[in-house]
Amino acid sequence: MEHIPLDKFDLSLSGIRTTHHSRVRQIEKSMAIHGQLQPVIARLSLEGYQIIDGFKRFYSSKNLGMESLQCRILDIDLPQAKVLLLSYNRPHQSMDAWEEALVLHDLMATHHLDQVTLAEVTGYSRTWVSRRLSLIEKMEPDLSGNIMMGTLTSSHARIHGTTKQRPLDLHVQEHAHLQPLPAWHYDTSHVENLVVNQESCVYWKGYMYVVPPKYMFDICPVRITDESVIIYSHHLGNYTAAESAYIEKFTYDAIHVVSPYIFPYPAFHYIRI
Repeated sequence: MEHIPLDKFDLSLSGIRTTHHSRVRQIEKSMAIHGQLQPVIARLSLEGYQIIDGFKRFYSSKNLGMESLQCRILDIDLPQAKVLLLSYNRPHQSMDAWEEALVLHDLMATHHLDQVTLAEVTGYSRTWVSRRLSLIEKMEPDLSGNIMMGTLTSSHARIHGTTKQRPLDLHVQEHAHLQPLPAWHYDTSHVENLVVNQESCVYWKGYMYVVPPKYMFDICPVRITDESVIIYSHHLGNYTAAESAYIEKFTYDAIHVVSPYIFPYPAFHYIRI
């Protein structure tokens, strides 16, 4: 294991990988918190340390202003390095079908390997190799560029087994009939009917939430989300001056509970009248 300066890395194999900016941002966030958890895999080439596995870690380290990366250096030739592109990404399936096709096509065109040999060196079946290569041969040039940039996946451009059409073409046909998404997100909250106890609290999973005393012993609907606990009342009407001092009224007719009884819940808590 060695620490290699970023300017010593050779990125020539990135040409047979697609760019996924969202994945780079995920790795960047992880490295900003935890640092580099996995070494970059590379081989020594005429241009420097040719990266085989770890392109997203390299791009993230550049964005974070790092000067070097931990690197494991392998003593292998270029064809072996390209085969390892498939092997290293196979367990966690970080390569899509188009990227796998690019690697196979490059091995075939640059190193003159036939489909039988490709199946042997990669460990995949001849059928798998043939299907991947057909993606390259049947793909339109303008779509290839979009897939390389990560703005389109190969699945969008492949003929579907059931519809016998490309999802991309079907989208064009169906676009005029699509309805816009609702302005509000679908509510997937958990709802319970809970009793306000003698301490004027609603109990939920070890926490008690204070509500105005007028709701004592009432059964209140409680909506639980990831961020909040919202307590509703069946009663309608105005609060007294004392109750108004106890709670704070919001413009959307919701009442903000000042605090939970024991520990603060990590969000806002409301009761609506």
